[in-house]
Amino acid sequence: MRAEDIAPEVGLSLTTRTFGAVVLDYNNDGWPDIFLSRHDAPAFLYRNDHGHFVRDESTVFPGHVDRHQGAAGDVNGDGRLDIFCVVGGDSGHGPKHTANELWIQQADGTFVDEGDQPGLADPYGRGRQAVMFDATGDGRVDILVGNVSPRNDGIPSPNRLFLNEGPNGWRSAPELGLDLEYSVGGAGAPGSRFGGGNWPMGCLTTLDAESRGWPDVLMCAKSTQDEVQSVHLFHNDEGHAFRDVTAETGLGEIAALHAAVADLTGDGQPDLVVVNSKGLTICLNDQGKFTVVHQMPVENAFRVAVADATGDGRPDIYVMRTRSVPGPDIPDLLLLSNGTYRDHTSIDLPTVPGTVRDDEVYPIDYDRDGKSEFLVLHGHSLHPAPIQLISVS
Repeated sequence: MRAEDIAPEVGLSLTTRTFGAVVLDYNNDGWPDIFLSRHDAPAFLYRNDHGHFVRDESTVFPGHVDRHQGAAGDVNGDGRLDIFCVVGGDSGHGPKHTANELWIQQADGTFVDEGDQPGLADPYGRGRQAVMFDATGDGRVDILVGNVSPRNDGIPSPNRLFLNEGPNGWRSAPELGLDLEYSVGGAGAPGSRFGGGNWPMGCLTTLDAESRGWPDVLMCAKSTQDEVQSVHLFHNDEGHAFRDVTAETGLGEIAALHAAVADLTGDGQPDLVVVNSKGLTICLNDQGKFTVVHQMPVENAFRVAVADATGDGRPDIYVMRTRSVPGPDIPDLLLLSNGTYRDHTSIDLPTVPGTVRDDEVYPIDYDRDGKSEFLVLHGHSLHPAPIQLISVS
C-alpha cells in the first residue's frame, strides 16, 4: 500500500490559510462537496463534479471576517443544506466586529447570510467550533457553539447552545446546561497578546453513546477545574438538559487535543479515538461505559480521523502531527487496520513544503468508490500552506 497526494489532479491545488472545512453534499447530487473556511479571507465552496472539484462562485462568502470552523444542516426543513460559520471575538478585546454567520441556501443554490439576528447573538463569544444537531428531539436542527475562555478582557465567554424554534426564530438556551466555560481552544491569561485563543485547538462533536436515539455532546476542552485540555462527555436527558458524565462513563482525566467517533469493533456502538501531543488512546464503548483498551505513543499527535481508506470494510486511523510552533511539516501517520483496533500497519505520508501550522483532517470518499480519502488542511489561521487530498492505493 502507498499513499499519495492527489489534490492537484482533482482541482484542489491551493495554498491558503484555513480554519476548518465542512464536507457536505449541498446540491443533493450524491457527490461530497467542500466548504473551505479561509481565516480572514473569502470562504470557498467547491462543487464535486463527479470526482473533480470546481469552485462555485455563485455566492460571495466575504473576506476580512474572523471566520472559524463551520457546520452544515437543514435549519428550515426545505431539503437544502445550510451552513453555519462561527466567528471569533477579536482576540478578546471587545465585542465581535462580525456576527456568527448562518448561510441559508436558496432554491437556486445560492446562499444568503441570516446570522446577524438577536436569537443567535453571542457578541463576546470567542467562537472556534460549531456543531449542528437536534438537541431537543423536536425535529429541528439546533446549533452549539464552542468558545474560547477566558477572554483577554476577562468578560465571560461560555459555550452557547442556540435552539431552533422554527417560525419563531432562534433563542439561547443556557438552561439546558451546555453554556459553560469549557474552553474548546487554548487561552492565555487575561491581558496576554491575542489571549492565546488559537492554540491548541480542541474539538466539539456529537455521538449517541448509549444508542438511545438522543445525541450526546463530546468536547475536547479545558474546564475551570482541568489542569489540561481533556475529554468531556455530556449526557442528553431526552432533550430536557445536558450534564457532564465524563467521570462516570470512564472518560475522566483523558488528555485530549482531538477525538474521532467511530465503531471500531463492528458492534454498532460508537467508540472513541483520542489524541494528545504524546499519543493515541482508544476507548471502547459498552452501552455508554468506556474503557481504555489501547494506547500508542505518537509524538506531536494533534488531530485524528477514522475511515476505511482501503475499501476492506475496516476502520483506518489518520493521525495529523504538528509542532506547537509553526515550522516544517511533520509527516502524518496513517494506521491501516489489519483486522483489530490494536493491529495496524503504518504507511508513510507525503509532506508539504514551507512553514505550516496544521489545522484539520476530514474523511471524504470524493469519487464514491467505497474507499475514503483524507482532506488535509495545513494552513491554520495565519500561515498559508497547501491543501492535500491523501489517497491510498
